[in-house]
Amino acid sequence: MEVLNVLQCGLLSRSVLDTELHSKVREEVQLGPAELVFLLEDMWRKLDFSLAAAPAKKAPFLKVKADRAVGFSHLQQKSSKDVASCCVELLATLCTHLENCHNHFQTLLNENQGVVDALGVDTNVQQLMCSAYQLLLQVLHTAFSWSGFSQLEQRPLLKSALSVLASRLKEKDADQTLEQLIKHSFEYLLNFRSTVPSLSTALILTQLLIVLSQYGRSSQSFYREHTASLAKHFLCQEWVTGSGARERGNKHNDALQSLLSIYLGHADDVLKAVEEITEDGISELINAAKDASSRSWHTLNRQTFLVYFKVMMAELEKCVRKIPPGKQTDSREVQSEKLLVWNLAVRDFHILINMVKVFDSRAVLNVCLKYGRLFLECFLKLGMPLLDYSFKKHKEDVQSLLKTFQLSTRQLHHMCGHSKIRQDTALTNHVPALKKHLEQFVYRVKAMLTLNQCQEAFWLGNLKNRDLKVKPVGHILIISVCLCLVYGSKVLR
Repeated sequence: MEVLNVLQCGLLSRSVLDTELHSKVREEVQLGPAELVFLLEDMWRKLDFSLAAAPAKKAPFLKVKADRAVGFSHLQQKSSKDVASCCVELLATLCTHLENCHNHFQTLLNENQGVVDALGVDTNVQQLMCSAYQLLLQVLHTAFSWSGFSQLEQRPLLKSALSVLASRLKEKDADQTLEQLIKHSFEYLLNFRSTVPSLSTALILTQLLIVLSQYGRSSQSFYREHTASLAKHFLCQEWVTGSGARERGNKHNDALQSLLSIYLGHADDVLKAVEEITEDGISELINAAKDASSRSWHTLNRQTFLVYFKVMMAELEKCVRKIPPGKQTDSREVQSEKLLVWNLAVRDFHILINMVKVFDSRAVLNVCLKYGRLFLECFLKLGMPLLDYSFKKHKEDVQSLLKTFQLSTRQLHHMCGHSKIRQDTALTNHVPALKKHLEQFVYRVKAMLTLNQCQEAFWLGNLKNRDLKVKPVGHILIISVCLCLVYGSKVLR
């Protein structure tokens, strides 16, 4: 770890030797971007080895598991606390380098009216500075993620590290509490959001802020609000490489998936956030040109639609699992609130399921079938008991909810039929379990109506075989139940 003290040097002395190894010329050189990247990468690997928890993975059959300790024999002689202490000593220097990277990109943006890929910009230097920026944040993230900081005996070291970050924003104060240090450190790092050069760097900054906020016991709403706002800011931003091309590829999609999950996971209202993305972002994408992006959500385009769709379906299912089941003892107001949440969730689900009419790729269908079953399972377990007890008091709300939900279940029926016609194993594997839940839903509604003396509002029929755009296919019938609810002169199909 001692070699990393070179990071603290501004100018380095270099001796040029003659053939007899005598100093011929002595000159001073500055630590440049290439050297900085080399040192930071070395530091990050060492911290990752010493401070990060080793993943518990089993070696594949007949394959020798790689030894994680290769290349770190000397480092193994140091305890994780010693390594963390060395890192804290270098923290002020790391902050200086981070601020230099921030100033570099800020100057670049100011000189070129906000364009990072302007003519005359050295792409090699730009790439090195991007790497340095990302590595600096990775080093900080790995250091503050050390599990030892959560132990009571290591709190003085944690306070020491946080005081370095906090002092970059405000003058050092020995009387500051841990909560104050966390908040000031959070605010300090938040200032770098305007210059992060890539989506992967933006993700690491967001993850670093989340790690810091987890050490605090108060002001959690403050941290959640700012984290959600930051993640949304990054999702709505356009990301381009140094050459001017739009960022794309598997790594970009992985970073986008993580960032979108963070945004929806920290949003005050997940259902409204999903609705905003579908109504604004996806609507704009449908009406845009083939290679264009959404105007409001610049990271949303036809190449990244699957990432957005999968995350929204997963987070929607996760959200409804947290809705408390209905109880007979619930007051009218509590029932009304729960029904409102379920109405919003079912409406979001209906919008997402109907996206398959426009984006009908195999991968999108696979997501629909998988999360459609999970959502339906949650509704049967948590939503139907609520309808049992609130049907008489909130008949119109229940009617509206079932009407919207049946449109979604019908679309899922069409997807099952489409999968069988295509004979795609990856899709048909989901069909039996989904069909089972669809039929359970029909008979569960019948039970709910019977409980409330409304059996006459229920009858069964057959569904025609239709394609994903709801057009009939041939004259084949899918023998499956179709629920119809009758209320007076209204029929819900």
